[in-house]
Amino acid sequence: DLAPRERGRPGSGVAIQVLLAKEETAWVIGKRGSKINKLREFAKVNVNDADMPPFSILEIGGAALSELVHVLKMLLGDMMVRAEAGNTTRFLVPAAHMEAVVGAGGETIRRI
Repeated sequence: DLAPRERGRPGSGVAIQVLLAKEETAWVIGKRGSKINKLREFAKVNVNDADMPPFSILEIGGAALSELVHVLKMLLGDMMVRAEAGNTTRFLVPAAHMEAVVGAGGETIRRI
């Protein structure tokens, strides 16, 4: 496991955004913010309302890429234990990065 982040340390400049349904958002935050505070030990994690209700956007940033991926793995692992867990995860990808995600001839996206 990674050590909790040091406040004020520069991040990677990368942010991961996950689109969550309202009930998923409540699960991620946890009672009295217990779950989201655990994630915040490793990276800056914020939840904001999306422009398309009933969704929220969870943004993970402000840390090294390895820490962002660690937080994402923690998040996905926790979401999989939900009784109502689905088999769909929604990521928001900036248009400028879509080509890299899809890959040549769709090769990368097929591997995902």
